Amino acid sequence: GNQTKTVHVEVRTPEVLLACPAVTNRTAKGIYNWDESMAGLLVSQPCQRGDKLAMATHRCGMDGRWKNLNTSLCIFMKDVTRKLAKFAKSNVDSLDVPKLIYDVNNALVTASHSGEEMDSYDIS
Repeated sequence: GNQTKTVHVEVRTPEVLLACPAVTNRTAKGIYNWDESMAGLLVSQPCQRGDKLAMATHRCGMDGRWKNLNTSLCIFMKDVTRKLAKFAKSNVDSLDVPKLIYDVNNALVTASHSGEEMDSYDIS
């Protein structure tokens, strides 16, 4: 009988000769080291914290510059940052304000007592 074979051909345009240099991104969701990458590729690595299948991604642009770091599926490294992010996303009506203030204050006091230092990610 007849047999069919599939062949994948990758054509590289001259712009693809560019590459993004190795870079390290320090974020509230971890420190991510990216190796040199060919222009046009989306590269990924596991999140430092959270679901084992969750990935951080970074795109190497056609101009050889890193673009669109995405750690949205990753979890904040610090407990206080996770709590503050949760508060920031919550829907608050006027009846919830005192409880929200109490909860935020409690998160900050707990972080202070645990020796967990605040950084710019926590307060921006």
